[in-house]
Order: sequence, then structure tokens, then C-alpha cells
Amino acid sequence: MHKELDIEIYKHLENVMTTGEIYIGHLNYDFIFSKVNYLATCTEAIPFTPFDKVICQLLTIDEQLSFEQIGDILGMNVYESSNPKRYLDVAEKEILMEALQSLASDEFGKMIEGGDINFSRCRLTPTGREYAKMKSKFKVTINKPFELYFDHTTGDNLKAKENFEFTKGIAVHNYLGISIDFKDEDFIKEIAATQIPDIYNIEKKNSFTDAIVVSKQDFYKTYPIAITYDSHEKIFKAYCFDEKNKKTQKSFSQWINNESYVKNEILAALDSKETVKSEVKYNEVYEEAIRHIDKNNPLIQVKNELLTKDLFDEYFFLNNFSSLVPHHSKYDLYICLTFCSESIFDQIFQILQKIENIESKIFIVFPEILKDEDDARYESLLALANDSDNFFITKKNVKNSFFIIETDEDANYYEIVIGEIGKYSKSFFNKNKLDDRGIKIKDYIKTEFSNDYALSICDEINRSIQNDMEEDIASIEQIEKLDFYNVKLRVFEGLGMYEETIDDALQLIESFKENRLERLEEQINEDFDEFEEDLETITNENEGYNLKKKLEKIKTQINKNNKKLVNRFEQIKLNIDNKIEEFEEAKRVYPFIIDTNIFINDPDIISKINKKHKIIIAAKVLDELDGFKTNPQLKETATKIIRSISSSKSNNIHRTKANLNLLPPDFNKRSPDNMILATALMYQDQKGYLVTEDKGLIEKAKTVEMKVLNYQEFANKFL
Repeated sequence: MHKELDIEIYKHLENVMTTGEIYIGHLNYDFIFSKVNYLATCTEAIPFTPFDKVICQLLTIDEQLSFEQIGDILGMNVYESSNPKRYLDVAEKEILMEALQSLASDEFGKMIEGGDINFSRCRLTPTGREYAKMKSKFKVTINKPFELYFDHTTGDNLKAKENFEFTKGIAVHNYLGISIDFKDEDFIKEIAATQIPDIYNIEKKNSFTDAIVVSKQDFYKTYPIAITYDSHEKIFKAYCFDEKNKKTQKSFSQWINNESYVKNEILAALDSKETVKSEVKYNEVYEEAIRHIDKNNPLIQVKNELLTKDLFDEYFFLNNFSSLVPHHSKYDLYICLTFCSESIFDQIFQILQKIENIESKIFIVFPEILKDEDDARYESLLALANDSDNFFITKKNVKNSFFIIETDEDANYYEIVIGEIGKYSKSFFNKNKLDDRGIKIKDYIKTEFSNDYALSICDEINRSIQNDMEEDIASIEQIEKLDFYNVKLRVFEGLGMYEETIDDALQLIESFKENRLERLEEQINEDFDEFEEDLETITNENEGYNLKKKLEKIKTQINKNNKKLVNRFEQIKLNIDNKIEEFEEAKRVYPFIIDTNIFINDPDIISKINKKHKIIIAAKVLDELDGFKTNPQLKETATKIIRSISSSKSNNIHRTKANLNLLPPDFNKRSPDNMILATALMYQDQKGYLVTEDKGLIEKAKTVEMKVLNYQEFANKFL
């Protein structure tokens, strides 16, 4: 049996098979059909239009009417007259004329006679009276072609077109099977009613006569018939599989299952295949394994539950083994395949796409000989394997399919065991804990891979290192390439016929990597020295940003394990950011709302503030300063401050009245401090600073998230 096809058939049967069904195999079966071309006189009934219906009714009542009389009855202006006054409507005249011409045409059997071209004497013909009763006009086509299909195998000719119209069959010459009278008109009309209802349909009054056979072609189409055993009902079931459309052919499947002699014929042919007897009744073991699963459920619905068992239908396993791989964990996967199929390749691609742990390892042995389409898929995998340090494939003459899945917590292997379903041989995959036998097979697989891969990897390493030695400049790419080869080759350490060569190559990698890391560190430190020198000479933030971009390029060359280089990089980056911030801060313009106590503490503060900044003088501050002029101790200072504010010619001094609405509702709006705070809040969105020594005002400012500085903080930052 062609196992490659069995896997593909099983993949599509998963949606229709029940849990209790065990797949046995398939056998090809031929279906014979004929395609016959006919010519016949075909009559097509066309329902009356509203005009057809009315005109025929009028001529049934009045034996003869003129064109004008029909127009008058229908209320249409189809002619003109002076008495009574009537205007011709050309469009209405054309509509009525076309309706009468249609009924008078040969195409519809001359239902009316017009007397002349102007239809001055219209009357129904005998044909017209007959058609009027049926409320249809009939179009007759002589020698109209049509095509019918006949099923010689199942005898279901009504479905023959549905089953074979788009089937590419192989021609059969001089077929002498079931005799069919292709000229029996009653017989072909029965088939035509289903296959070509647009030509023969009693309800629509479509028919044909005088059918003649123009040509007849006989074909056969081979379909694989899959056989399963329903362990619940204890019966065999058949499924006809359409390989082209990847689906079951339902009508043929039903026919085979209903016709016991056909199914028995297929079962007998399966029985003639070579079988292997088994001492263990694995079919009974399998039935026991699925005993608690509802056997009437579609197989697809209980897939996850079946995957928890220790025994699997061979084809279920080969279509679903990727689901057994713990994609989230670190694992080693070993696969040996005696044959391949599209579905198996799909499973492998799924495994590769879902790898999450980069330390996982995958080894797959394919058969030595593959079909062309499978060989193309193999080449795609080989390209991936060549670029990977954890995926290996090869071709070998494999006798038995074998799977090993090993994680840190668990290790199992899956191998083929032979059972019997009745008198038919049946293969299952049996799950076992990884024992001495499994370990021996695993080591053998890795050794074979070592023999196939190691020498070529060592050659690549030597060529790569030789090329890099010719370059004085070291790079992180060289280090990563060495790490790649180290991981890929270390898998085979201590294995195979090239064990010493592998050890030498690994030592070469280590020594050359150490050399490259030292050289790379020297290069980067030299670059860092240049950056620190350049940082001292930059004059604006744009130069700082350009320096930062160059530094980021250096970052890609730093080995993450070299903490000294990483720390030095971060420090230089911080120094550049600080320098940029200095330049940007020097350009920023801030509003400063200066409290009265600051002016008293430093009467000359206005002259010390860079003129690019705004100095905000709250009305309440001016009021308080003016009040101090009555205080002997503060009179001179207050007068000096007010004079400096008044006499300043700078346009950066702004006198502002407080917007008390900006204060929180529970703040006293009569409080002098709150009035100054309200003034400061007017500049909050402009990143303004309130400058005060009043601790209470400082706390209030923090409450409303207003930036606030005391005198010393302000002096350190801005003076």
C-alpha cells in the first residue's frame, strides 16, 4: 500500500471519521463513465410578457383587431388624428409594434397573423390559441447540441454529470461493459431532466424531440478507496477519495458501503496483500486505550485527548506528531522516516516555526529516495539546516520509522508495532519511556549525523578563520560566527569517526575567539578615547546628537559579556546626554515669578538674571514692596527695588495681576501668598518657576504642582 497517499487520505478523513475508526489502507478502484453528445429539436418555453398576455386575451375575445384598435384598448397613443385630437407617441407605437412582431415571428411559431406589415387585421393562429392557453410562447431550435453523462459502474446516471463533468478520465476503447441504449428518448429525457434542466424540464415546459447521437466517448477514472474498521460497530467502512480536490467523494463512498459485493471485493483485494502476523493484539490494546472516549465523536474533536495515549493509529501519529513536541521547552527531537509525504513535511515546518528555546536540537533522517516534489521540499529544509546551529537533516536507507522526544523532565520514543484487524495487518505507533534501546538508537542517529556533518563543518571553520586572520580589524560578526560554529559542532563532540578533528576545531575556535575579543576590545577602547576627546570640543547640541549617533554604531560591536566596555559605553552616552542638555537648557526661556522675600534678600537679582528669561512681578509683590517704604529698616531697600523695576528698560519684566480663579476652591483668595501663587499659576503651562523663601508658600506650590525654587536653588541653576 502506498503509505504516502494513505497519510494524505487520513489527513482529510479526520473530519469525517469517528474516534472508534481505525484506518486499514486503500485500494484503487476504476469507475467507468460515458460522455455522449446529442443533437435534437429543442423547444424552450418562454413565459408571456405582460404585453403578450394582454394581446392574446384581446384576440381571444375579439377574433380580429387592428393595430390602432389594440392601441386604443391599451390606452396607448399609437397614431395621430384631428377629430378627436390625438398626438402620436412614437415610443408607445414602437413598443406595441415590437410586441406584435414578436408574436408573429417564426421564432415563436407565428402565434398571430397581422394581415400586412402594419398589423391592420390581427388574429390568433391555431398555434397562438394553443400557446395562449399555456400562457407561454415557445422557441424551437433545430439541431441544438447538448451533452449527457452515463455512469457504467454505479448505474447512478442522474448524478453522472455531477460526478464526472470535471473529471479528467482516461479514454476506454471499445468498452463492452453494461449495455445502455443511448438512443432511447424516454430514457435520455429522464436523465436530461436532472443533468440539463434548462433543455428538458416538464415544469418549465422545456423539451426536445428527434434526439440523435453525434458522438460517444468512454472513460475510466481511478479513485483510491480507503478502508477503515469501526471498532464500535464492528464493521468495515469505505471512503472514496478525490486526490485532485482533496476531499471524499460522498456519492461513490455511499454506493460502495451500500453495495456489499463491491466492498467485499475491495476487502478481498486488501487481504491478498502481504501481511505480518503479530503476537500482541495491538488492535485490542488500542481499543482499550480509547474505550473511555466517545467513539461516535468526529476524530478531529478528540485529537488532543488521543495524543495523551500510549498507542496511536499510524496515520493519526504521522499527521499529528508535531503536536507532541513541547515547543515552549528545551527539547531534543530525533526522527527517522521510511517514507515521506506533503503532510509529514508540513508537520516538520510547523515544528521549526514554533521553536521557542534556541537550545533545542532537531535531527531528521529522510529516506534516500524521494519523489520530485518531496525532494524540492527536502532542499528547502536543507537550506534552513545549513543556516541553523540546531537543525540537522540527512538522507539514509531507513528500515523503520522512529521518533524520540527528550526534555529535561521527560524522554520518550515512538516506534512502529504491528497489529491485526481481523485478517488485515495494521501498524500502530507505540510510546515508550527512553530505555537502553532508545538511548542506543539516539546515539546511533547522532553518530551518523556526526559522520555526515562534522568534517564539512570543520572545513567551514578553517576557511572562515583563515579569511578573518587576513583582516587586522576584529568585529562582533566574527565572534558571532565563531559562536555559531561552536554550538553547531559541539553537538557532535565525542561522536563518530572524526572525533579528533572535532576536538581540534573546537580548540581552534576558542583560541581564535579569545584573540578576536582582545583585538575588538582594543579597537573599541580606542574609539571611546576619541569620543571623549570629541565631547570636549563640541559647541552645540547638533554636534552632540551626531556624536551620539556614532556612539550607537559602536554599541553593535560590543560583546554584551564584556562589562567594562558596556559600562564605559553607558558612561560616555550619559556624558553626551548631559552635554546636550546643557546646550538645550541654555536656549530655554523660563518665566520667573519672584516673591517679595527674594527681592529683600537680593535687591540686585533682576540684573543677575539673563535677559532672555521673563521676570514676572506680581501685583501683590509690588504692593508689599510699596508697603515696606514705611518701615525704617526696609525703606531704603524697598525704594531701591521699586526704582530698579521702574527704571529698567528691558522688555523682559512683566507686571501681572493675579488670576484668583486658578486657585483651588479651598485656598483663601485674600491671602497675600495665595495671590502670588495665583500669579505663578498663570505661567505654569510655560514651565514657569516660583522663586520664594516662604516655606508655607513652597508647600502650597507643591500641592498644586507648581515648580518652585528657593533662592539658593535658583542661584545654582540660573545665576
